[in-house]
Amino acid sequence: FFSSSEVYVPEHLVGKLIGKKGATLDAIRRASAPSVVVNLASRGAQAATKRRLRLESDDVAALRRCLDVVAAHVPGLGGECAEAIAGLATTPRAPLS
Repeated sequence: FFSSSEVYVPEHLVGKLIGKKGATLDAIRRASAPSVVVNLASRGAQAATKRRLRLESDDVAALRRCLDVVAAHVPGLGGECAEAIAGLATTPRAPLS
């Protein structure tokens, strides 16, 4: 069973989220060990104003740690990360297909 969380990242903050040579994404992945799947949606064919960062895991505590790391590295996402943490279910649910 999995829990998931999504944060929508404004395009102007995507560089901070990725970090130099992927350093911030690596820090997010390290915060969770291998238990969280981290997926940042590509921009796609249309110019999007936001990109979706999706985190999935069977470990809710690891999801919270990842969201804390995102908020620490990208201050502009602090409020959205706090909302995502508050919205995490304490009971995991089946993964989406």
